[in-house]
Amino acid sequence: MIGRTDKYLSPAAVSILRTSPAELILQSKEPARITIWQNDDRAALRSLDSKIRKLASHLWEAEVASGNTSVQIAR
Repeated sequence: MIGRTDKYLSPAAVSILRTSPAELILQSKEPARITIWQNDDRAALRSLDSKIRKLASHLWEAEVASGNTSVQIAR
């Protein structure tokens, strides 16, 4: 994960609660767009908690609607 690219210390704006090869659970301190880098470019990311769109090869963006909410992102 890269974090909030609109912040100077982009990873500091997001907390990783849990990670595994299949999922990432994170928490943003406030509503934000989080940039995520994924090694396997063949698998699409999905989330029930936020909108996700592909930016470029290996790069995705998740839109977190509210702060201090955990967001699950899976592939």
